[in-house]
Amino acid sequence: MALLRSRRLETLLGSPLETLTYGDVAGLAQTACPEASDLDYKRTLYDGSDKGRHDLASDVAALANAHGGLIVVGMDEDDGHASVAVGVPLSDAETNRIHTIVAAQVAPVPRIEIHLLPNPDRPGSGLLLIEVESNAAGPHAVVVNRTSLRYPRRVGRITVFLPEHEVAAAYRDRFTGLQTRADELTAVATNLAGRLDTGAAYLTVALVPDRPGYMPIDAASFRTFQRALTGQDPHVLPRGISWQAFQVVPGAFLASVTTTDERVAVTGVASLLHSTGAGAFATAVGGDSSTPSATDAVLIDDEALINGMFSGLTFLAAHARYRTATGGTCTVRAALHPADVPMRLTNGRHRGLQPHAGHRAMSAQAATATGVGDIDELADSGPLMVATAHQLASTLLQAFGVPECFQTTPDGQLRMPYWNDRTNALRTWADKVSVDCLEKTVT
Repeated sequence: MALLRSRRLETLLGSPLETLTYGDVAGLAQTACPEASDLDYKRTLYDGSDKGRHDLASDVAALANAHGGLIVVGMDEDDGHASVAVGVPLSDAETNRIHTIVAAQVAPVPRIEIHLLPNPDRPGSGLLLIEVESNAAGPHAVVVNRTSLRYPRRVGRITVFLPEHEVAAAYRDRFTGLQTRADELTAVATNLAGRLDTGAAYLTVALVPDRPGYMPIDAASFRTFQRALTGQDPHVLPRGISWQAFQVVPGAFLASVTTTDERVAVTGVASLLHSTGAGAFATAVGGDSSTPSATDAVLIDDEALINGMFSGLTFLAAHARYRTATGGTCTVRAALHPADVPMRLTNGRHRGLQPHAGHRAMSAQAATATGVGDIDELADSGPLMVATAHQLASTLLQAFGVPECFQTTPDGQLRMPYWNDRTNALRTWADKVSVDCLEKTVT
C-alpha cells in the first residue's frame, strides 16, 4: 500500500509507488532525473551519529511539510541529477532504525513507508526508498538539542526552515482545515441528498480527503468515467442493479441507476464525485415514505444499511485514489435521509421485515456518524474498511436504541449469523478481500 499518491512521480518512475522495482528506480540514473521538491537522493545510509539522525529527521519532516515525496537512498547524484545507483545494504534492522529515529525526533510523527528494492545482481544490496506522506497534521517539527523545535520544508532541491509567521500560519491552517473539511462534508452530502427522490429513505456516505487530489472535468475523462461504470453493480454485495445514467455537473460527475434527466430526482442509488477526490454516495435502505407502515415510520433494513456503508466507503475511496491520485487520511460521514420522516429499524432474518421489538423510531436528524479513514485501506475493501463501516453504522444504529452493528465486528470481521443472505456470494467476497467470517453471536 502506498501512502503517497503522486501522478508526477508515478509518471516519472513508470509505475505506481507500491509496485516499483529496482529497475524502475535505478533507471532514474539513465535519464539523469533531477531532484525536486518531492524527490531527494542520498548516496549512503544515514549514519548513527547525532548529525545522521538529525539529517534523517529533517529530510523526512521537510517532505512532510511540503507535499510529501520520496527519499531514494543508494542513488548517487551529480549537481542534483541522478548519476548512478550505487546501492546500500538492505535489512529489516535498518528499516526499524529509520522508523525509530523518525518517531523520536519528528513531532507530530508523519506517516512513512520504507521499501527495500534488492539489486538482482548484488544480493543483500539495493535501493532503499523512504516514502513520506503529506497530511493535515502538520507542521512537523524536528527536535534540536532535545530542547527546541525547527520546522524544515522542502523547496525545490533544498531544505529551508520556516520563519515564525509561517509556522503560525501552518498551525492555523491545521485547525481551520478541520472545520473546512467538516463544512465540505456537509456540502457534498447535502448536494447529493437534494437530488434524491424523497419517496424513499436513503443512506448517504460522504468522503473528503485531507489532501485534495485532481481530476480534470472534460469530455475525455467523462467518457472514461462512463465506460468504467456502465453496467457495474454499485454495491459490494450485489443487489441486481447497475450504473446506467451519467451527468456532468459543475466540478463533478453524477452517476445513478435511473435517469439522465437532471429535472427528475434520482432514485435507488446515486453518487456525486468531485474533481478534488471528495464525493458522496447514496443508496435506498428503506421503503416508500409516502405510504407509512403500520408503525407510522419508514422501515430501514439493517443489512441494506451495512451493505450501503461498505459500498459507499469503497466506491468513494476508489474515486479519490484512482481518478484524482490522492491518498492518506480522509474524513467520512454517514447519515440517513430525508430528515423529516420517522424511521424504524428492521431486519430480514425472519419472515419478512420485522421491526426490532422495543427499538425506538427516530428522525434522520438524529442519525449522523463521522469518522476518519485511510483512502487506500477503504479502497481495498478489506478488514480495515469493514472496521470503519462498523464504527459508522454502529453510531447510526444507536439512534434506534441498538448498541452496535451486529453484522460486523470492531476488528473488521463478519458475524455470519446476523446475515440473512448467507450465500456463496457473501463468503466469496469476504474471502477475496481477506475478511474473516465468524459463526458467533453477540453475548
